[in-house]
Amino acid sequence: MRSRVDLWILVGLFAFALAFLFGARWLGQQDRARYKLVPLPPWTSWEARLVSRLEILTPRFPHLAQWSSANGDAARAEAALKIEAADRAGRTADSVVDLAVLRLLQARAAEAVAVAKSGRAAFADDARIALVLGLASEAVSDLEGARREFEHAEALSRDDVDVLYRLGRLHLEADRPREARLYAERAVRVEPRHPEAQRLLARSCLATNDAGRAKRAYNDVLQLLPGDPAARDQLSVLDGSPR
Repeated sequence: MRSRVDLWILVGLFAFALAFLFGARWLGQQDRARYKLVPLPPWTSWEARLVSRLEILTPRFPHLAQWSSANGDAARAEAALKIEAADRAGRTADSVVDLAVLRLLQARAAEAVAVAKSGRAAFADDARIALVLGLASEAVSDLEGARREFEHAEALSRDDVDVLYRLGRLHLEADRPREARLYAERAVRVEPRHPEAQRLLARSCLATNDAGRAKRAYNDVLQLLPGDPAARDQLSVLDGSPR
Protein backbone atom coordinates (compact mmCIF):
# COMPACT_ATOMS: atom_id res chain seq x y z
CA MET A 1 0.00 0.00 0.00
CA ARG A 2 2.76 2.40 0.94
CA SER A 3 4.64 1.69 -2.30
CA ARG A 4 1.52 2.61 -4.27
CA VAL A 5 1.22 5.92 -2.38
CA ASP A 6 4.90 6.67 -3.03
CA LEU A 7 4.38 5.94 -6.71
CA TRP A 8 1.51 8.41 -6.92
CA ILE A 9 3.61 11.01 -5.14
CA LEU A 10 6.38 10.52 -7.73
CA VAL A 11 3.85 10.75 -10.56
CA GLY A 12 2.44 13.95 -9.07
CA LEU A 13 5.91 15.50 -8.69
CA PHE A 14 6.77 14.56 -12.27
CA ALA A 15 3.53 16.08 -13.56
CA PHE A 16 4.17 19.24 -11.55
CA ALA A 17 7.67 19.52 -13.00
CA LEU A 18 6.35 19.12 -16.55
CA ALA A 19 3.64 21.72 -15.95
CA PHE A 20 6.23 24.11 -14.53
CA LEU A 21 8.55 23.66 -17.53
CA PHE A 22 5.80 24.11 -20.11
CA GLY A 23 4.40 27.07 -18.17
CA ALA A 24 7.80 28.75 -17.99
CA ARG A 25 8.32 28.18 -21.71
CA TRP A 26 4.90 29.66 -22.52
CA LEU A 27 5.52 32.68 -20.31
CA GLY A 28 8.89 33.19 -21.95
CA GLN A 29 7.26 33.17 -25.37
CA GLN A 30 4.68 35.68 -24.19
CA ASP A 31 7.43 37.92 -22.82
CA ARG A 32 9.35 37.79 -26.07
CA ALA A 33 6.19 38.56 -28.02
CA ARG A 34 5.43 41.47 -25.75
CA TYR A 35 8.83 42.96 -26.39
CA LYS A 36 8.81 42.47 -30.15
CA LEU A 37 8.49 46.04 -31.34
CA VAL A 38 7.29 46.95 -34.81
CA PRO A 39 8.70 50.30 -36.01
CA LEU A 40 6.33 53.19 -36.60
CA PRO A 41 5.25 53.90 -40.19
CA PRO A 42 7.88 55.93 -42.07
CA TRP A 43 7.57 59.69 -42.10
CA THR A 44 7.48 61.97 -45.08
CA SER A 45 10.55 64.13 -45.61
CA TRP A 46 8.87 67.20 -44.14
CA GLU A 47 7.70 65.25 -41.07
CA ALA A 48 11.25 64.01 -40.48
CA ARG A 49 12.61 67.57 -40.76
CA LEU A 50 9.96 68.89 -38.37
CA VAL A 51 10.70 66.26 -35.72
CA SER A 52 14.44 66.80 -36.06
CA ARG A 53 14.29 70.58 -35.91
CA LEU A 54 11.94 70.71 -32.90
CA GLU A 55 13.54 67.71 -31.14
CA ILE A 56 10.23 66.05 -30.39
CA LEU A 57 8.96 62.55 -31.19
CA THR A 58 5.87 63.07 -33.33
CA PRO A 59 5.14 65.18 -36.45
CA ARG A 60 2.26 66.79 -34.65
CA PHE A 61 1.95 70.06 -36.57
CA PRO A 62 0.53 69.02 -39.95
CA HIS A 63 -0.43 72.59 -40.86
CA LEU A 64 3.27 73.38 -41.08
CA ALA A 65 3.56 71.00 -44.03
CA GLN A 66 2.94 73.89 -46.43
CA TRP A 67 6.02 75.66 -45.12
CA SER A 68 8.23 72.64 -44.48
CA SER A 69 7.59 71.05 -47.85
CA ALA A 70 7.85 74.26 -49.91
CA ASN A 71 10.69 74.18 -52.43
CA GLY A 72 12.90 77.24 -52.60
CA ASP A 73 13.04 80.47 -50.62
CA ALA A 74 10.25 82.14 -52.61
CA ALA A 75 7.88 79.23 -52.05
CA ARG A 76 8.71 79.14 -48.35
CA ALA A 77 8.16 82.86 -48.04
CA GLU A 78 4.76 82.54 -49.71
CA ALA A 79 3.77 79.66 -47.42
CA ALA A 80 4.89 81.67 -44.38
CA LEU A 81 2.79 84.65 -45.50
CA LYS A 82 -0.29 82.42 -45.62
CA ILE A 83 0.33 81.24 -42.05
CA GLU A 84 0.85 84.81 -40.87
CA ALA A 85 -2.25 86.03 -42.71
CA ALA A 86 -4.38 83.27 -41.17
CA ASP A 87 -3.24 84.37 -37.72
CA ARG A 88 -4.06 88.03 -38.40
CA ALA A 89 -7.44 87.19 -39.93
CA GLY A 90 -8.76 85.86 -36.65
CA ARG A 91 -6.52 84.56 -33.91
CA THR A 92 -7.33 81.03 -32.86
CA ALA A 93 -5.39 78.46 -30.85
CA ASP A 94 -4.50 76.73 -34.13
CA SER A 95 -3.13 79.91 -35.69
CA VAL A 96 -1.07 80.70 -32.57
CA VAL A 97 0.49 77.24 -32.61
CA ASP A 98 1.21 77.41 -36.34
CA LEU A 99 2.80 80.85 -36.16
CA ALA A 100 4.89 80.06 -33.05
CA VAL A 101 6.20 76.82 -34.57
CA LEU A 102 6.91 78.63 -37.84
CA ARG A 103 9.04 81.16 -35.94
CA LEU A 104 10.91 78.31 -34.25
CA LEU A 105 11.60 76.66 -37.60
CA GLN A 106 12.79 80.01 -38.93
CA ALA A 107 15.28 80.24 -36.00
CA ARG A 108 13.39 83.23 -34.57
CA ALA A 109 12.96 81.78 -31.10
CA ALA A 110 12.39 85.05 -29.22
CA GLU A 111 9.51 85.85 -31.56
CA ALA A 112 8.15 82.33 -31.03
CA VAL A 113 8.13 82.98 -27.28
CA ALA A 114 6.26 86.25 -27.78
CA VAL A 115 3.64 84.64 -30.06
CA ALA A 116 3.09 81.70 -27.71
CA LYS A 117 2.84 83.93 -24.64
CA SER A 118 0.25 86.14 -26.31
CA GLY A 119 -1.70 83.06 -27.32
CA ARG A 120 -1.56 81.57 -23.85
CA ALA A 121 -3.23 84.71 -22.47
CA ALA A 122 -6.22 83.97 -24.69
CA PHE A 123 -6.10 80.15 -24.66
CA ALA A 124 -4.78 79.26 -21.22
CA ASP A 125 -6.03 75.67 -21.31
CA ASP A 126 -4.51 74.68 -24.66
CA ALA A 127 -1.79 72.10 -24.04
CA ARG A 128 -0.30 72.63 -27.51
CA ILE A 129 0.47 76.26 -26.77
CA ALA A 130 2.13 75.28 -23.49
CA LEU A 131 4.24 72.70 -25.34
CA VAL A 132 5.32 75.18 -28.01
CA LEU A 133 6.08 77.81 -25.40
CA GLY A 134 8.24 75.25 -23.61
CA LEU A 135 10.11 74.48 -26.83
CA ALA A 136 10.59 78.18 -27.55
CA SER A 137 11.74 78.86 -23.97
CA GLU A 138 14.35 76.13 -24.31
CA ALA A 139 15.49 77.66 -27.58
CA VAL A 140 16.22 80.97 -25.79
CA SER A 141 17.95 79.08 -22.92
CA ASP A 142 15.18 79.69 -20.39
CA LEU A 143 15.32 76.15 -19.06
CA GLU A 144 13.37 76.81 -15.87
CA GLY A 145 10.63 78.52 -17.86
CA ALA A 146 10.61 75.60 -20.29
CA ARG A 147 10.21 73.11 -17.46
CA ARG A 148 7.24 75.07 -16.05
CA GLU A 149 5.57 75.17 -19.46
CA PHE A 150 6.09 71.46 -20.09
CA GLU A 151 4.69 70.66 -16.65
CA HIS A 152 1.69 72.86 -17.43
CA ALA A 153 1.22 71.03 -20.74
CA GLU A 154 1.48 67.70 -18.94
CA ALA A 155 -1.18 68.75 -16.42
CA LEU A 156 -3.51 69.74 -19.27
CA SER A 157 -2.88 66.68 -21.43
CA ARG A 158 -1.59 63.69 -19.52
CA ASP A 159 0.40 61.01 -21.33
CA ASP A 160 1.44 63.26 -24.20
CA VAL A 161 4.58 61.49 -25.41
CA ASP A 162 6.26 64.68 -26.66
CA VAL A 163 5.73 66.48 -23.36
CA LEU A 164 6.96 63.49 -21.35
CA TYR A 165 10.03 63.20 -23.58
CA ARG A 166 10.94 66.88 -23.26
CA LEU A 167 10.49 66.77 -19.47
CA GLY A 168 12.66 63.66 -19.25
CA ARG A 169 15.39 65.29 -21.31
CA LEU A 170 15.33 68.47 -19.25
CA HIS A 171 15.65 66.57 -15.99
CA LEU A 172 18.45 64.38 -17.33
CA GLU A 173 20.40 67.39 -18.59
CA ALA A 174 19.88 69.07 -15.20
CA ASP A 175 21.40 66.00 -13.48
CA ARG A 176 18.10 64.80 -12.03
CA PRO A 177 18.17 61.22 -13.33
CA ARG A 178 15.44 59.81 -11.06
CA GLU A 179 12.93 62.36 -12.34
CA ALA A 180 14.17 61.83 -15.90
CA ARG A 181 13.61 58.09 -15.59
CA LEU A 182 10.05 58.53 -14.35
CA TYR A 183 9.14 60.62 -17.38
CA ALA A 184 11.04 58.33 -19.77
CA GLU A 185 9.25 55.27 -18.40
CA ARG A 186 5.91 56.96 -18.90
CA ALA A 187 6.83 57.97 -22.45
CA VAL A 188 7.79 54.39 -23.28
CA ARG A 189 4.56 53.06 -21.78
CA VAL A 190 2.56 55.49 -23.92
CA GLU A 191 4.43 54.64 -27.11
CA PRO A 192 7.17 51.99 -26.91
CA ARG A 193 7.86 52.27 -30.66
CA HIS A 194 9.61 55.64 -30.43
CA PRO A 195 13.34 54.83 -30.51
CA GLU A 196 14.35 58.15 -28.96
CA ALA A 197 12.01 57.56 -26.01
CA GLN A 198 13.70 54.17 -25.53
CA ARG A 199 17.11 55.82 -25.80
CA LEU A 200 16.17 58.41 -23.17
CA LEU A 201 15.02 55.59 -20.89
CA ALA A 202 18.32 53.77 -21.42
CA ARG A 203 20.35 56.88 -20.59
CA SER A 204 18.32 57.65 -17.47
CA CYS A 205 18.60 54.01 -16.33
CA LEU A 206 22.37 54.18 -16.69
CA ALA A 207 22.35 57.39 -14.68
CA THR A 208 20.41 55.61 -11.92
CA ASN A 209 22.80 52.63 -12.02
CA ASP A 210 20.31 50.17 -13.51
CA ALA A 211 22.44 48.58 -16.23
CA GLY A 212 20.02 45.69 -16.78
CA ARG A 213 17.07 47.92 -17.65
CA ALA A 214 19.34 50.14 -19.75
CA LYS A 215 20.38 47.10 -21.82
CA ARG A 216 16.75 46.22 -22.47
CA ALA A 217 16.03 49.76 -23.63
CA TYR A 218 19.08 49.84 -25.93
CA ASN A 219 18.02 46.48 -27.37
CA ASP A 220 14.62 48.01 -28.03
CA VAL A 221 16.33 50.90 -29.83
CA LEU A 222 18.04 48.34 -32.05
CA GLN A 223 14.72 46.65 -32.78
CA LEU A 224 13.38 49.97 -34.00
CA LEU A 225 16.59 51.26 -35.61
CA PRO A 226 18.55 48.17 -36.67
CA GLY A 227 22.27 48.81 -36.64
CA ASP A 228 22.00 52.09 -34.72
CA PRO A 229 25.69 52.78 -33.92
CA ALA A 230 25.16 54.61 -30.61
CA ALA A 231 22.92 51.88 -29.16
CA ARG A 232 25.23 49.16 -30.47
CA ASP A 233 28.28 50.82 -28.90
CA GLN A 234 26.52 51.26 -25.56
CA LEU A 235 25.50 47.61 -25.51
CA SER A 236 29.09 46.59 -26.27
CA VAL A 237 30.28 48.61 -23.28
CA LEU A 238 27.57 47.15 -21.02
CA ASP A 239 28.41 43.62 -22.17
CA GLY A 240 32.12 44.23 -21.71
CA SER A 241 32.86 43.23 -25.29
CA PRO A 242 35.01 45.13 -27.81
CA ARG A 243 33.23 47.55 -30.11
